[in-house]
Amino acid sequence: MPVALGDAAANVANNMLALFVVGVPCLLLTAVFIARDRIRQPAGWTPMYVLGLAVAVVIFGGGLAWFFVDRSGFIGNAHYAAAIVMFLCIVAVVLLNAEQFRRKQRKHAIPHSPANRYSVIAVAMVVVPLLMFGWKKIFGWDHAVLWIEGTLILLFAAFWISQTQELWNEGIRQELPRSQATPSPLRSSAVE
Repeated sequence: MPVALGDAAANVANNMLALFVVGVPCLLLTAVFIARDRIRQPAGWTPMYVLGLAVAVVIFGGGLAWFFVDRSGFIGNAHYAAAIVMFLCIVAVVLLNAEQFRRKQRKHAIPHSPANRYSVIAVAMVVVPLLMFGWKKIFGWDHAVLWIEGTLILLFAAFWISQTQELWNEGIRQELPRSQATPSPLRSSAVE
């Protein structure tokens, strides 16, 4: 059944205006928090905060420029570009967790399993969509994008469940300086 979406250009313009109006103050507020933490806790501060903000500003600015310079290209392709960037960021987070988990196993002399669970998920997040995309190109598949996105969401859920199970009682891994880490709410302060 065909769906009538009305004026796509007007709908996209309205939604992007809302995103830009909310996004700019959020980026500014993030910069304020980074500056405040740098002043209050210089020992716990890391330049990674500035790097993260810079990446967010570049992505935001690129989207804003693309929206104003090539509106039809933006309308036709922005969803895919945003989805790819988002899933690449998720894969990067899973890979970082794989490395932290590997270090944790080595530090605590935990016997290594044949495969790091986060590494398995990260590899699946790259290989499975590529296989599905290849299948679409070779044989044709009308719902490939839906299945690729659904699979990635399912793998992200597997990552989240795995991480929750691993860190449930211990809280955030203590790779960060103690001032930046939050203990598990389940751990009693009387025990520490």
